[in-house]
Amino acid sequence: EKLNNPIFPIARIESGNVFEPVGVAGIISPWNYPFAIPMTQILAALLAGNAVALKPSNLTAWVGDAIGRLFRESGLPDGLLQILQGSGSALGNAMMDARPDKVVFTGSVPVGKQLMARAAENLIPITLELGGKDPFIVLPDADIDRAASAAVWGAFVNAGQTCASVERVYVHNSVAQRFINKVVEKTKALRVGNGLEHTTDMGPLISEDRITLVEKHVADARAKGAEIATGGDRILTFGGYFYQPTVILNANHSMECMREETFGPTLPIMEFSGIDEAVELANDSDYGLTASVWTKDAARAKKIARRIHTGVVTINNCLITYGFAQAPWGGVKDSGIGRTHSVHGLLEYTSIKNITAHRSMLTHDIWWHPYSEAKYSGLKAAFNALFCEGMSCKAGGVLSLLKNFKLLK
Repeated sequence: EKLNNPIFPIARIESGNVFEPVGVAGIISPWNYPFAIPMTQILAALLAGNAVALKPSNLTAWVGDAIGRLFRESGLPDGLLQILQGSGSALGNAMMDARPDKVVFTGSVPVGKQLMARAAENLIPITLELGGKDPFIVLPDADIDRAASAAVWGAFVNAGQTCASVERVYVHNSVAQRFINKVVEKTKALRVGNGLEHTTDMGPLISEDRITLVEKHVADARAKGAEIATGGDRILTFGGYFYQPTVILNANHSMECMREETFGPTLPIMEFSGIDEAVELANDSDYGLTASVWTKDAARAKKIARRIHTGVVTINNCLITYGFAQAPWGGVKDSGIGRTHSVHGLLEYTSIKNITAHRSMLTHDIWWHPYSEAKYSGLKAAFNALFCEGMSCKAGGVLSLLKNFKLLK
């Protein structure tokens, strides 16, 4: 990366940046997308020239083994990718004790903060992709049918176990009932069952802990006056951790389902009356991963997007930018620090080094010792020649420079 500066040609300076691999990247990946998430991170780390130690979730250990086999069979040299299997608490600490050159963690906020504290002990750079409480703002001129379909998909894809899933909806009161009717209708039509079957729209949750949290959030909403338009209970006929896709009406920010990450199949809806209110509600969160704005007015949507405190905003869609290799992925506030994907994510696995070469014809540079009033005046004149406005000002600066360095009688 070549650098440019007005003074470089005059001073015969060449300067540029090189991006070097950091060394060994420790990647700790989650269970909810156990192939896609670590693969994008591993590939970026390897392409940047690093070795990788991957710690997959112990809930999806077989997928971690499959990733290791895939790279071995592709011809990756031995030792460049290690798969570390075991509990997160034990191996997470062991990884930090080994002092990798970079750590990338995708998971919960509490664990992310613990890892960041551990990384700080040895100043290990760390990228954190943590939770989300992603707002979905529906303006009066939105395509209501499309917005309703997107809200249902965004809330219930992977049973809501997605960091960028639609976790809270804000709909303008002028179109709220029409939007709600369509959302409830589309939610009731979802087919819950075995996720390996092509006719299934939504599968189970990962564990008893997850379904217990969903139940807690729904119970809290009920107790605070919310209406459960559809869903709201476990599905006992299948066995396992199945929960009904649940639409929560009359939601407000006193409810856990609007403030804490649910990570389950719930869709709380709250009405608003003005754009400023909608933006304020969207920003009233500890999280800032993604958001979406729904309107036919693209210019207005972009202005609203700039006001939302988040890492990603989509207009008339949701979740999709994770699939764009060119788009950076990551958040602000409790949603994490740093970025994955895109050139920005690639550079997270590098250390930037500046290399500058000076081919000076002087025996010593003018800013070196000894100092004098003439040097001070000359350097001041040099800055005027370079940066002041107008040809007369620049010419005066050049003359003063030459006089002070006794290059002009």
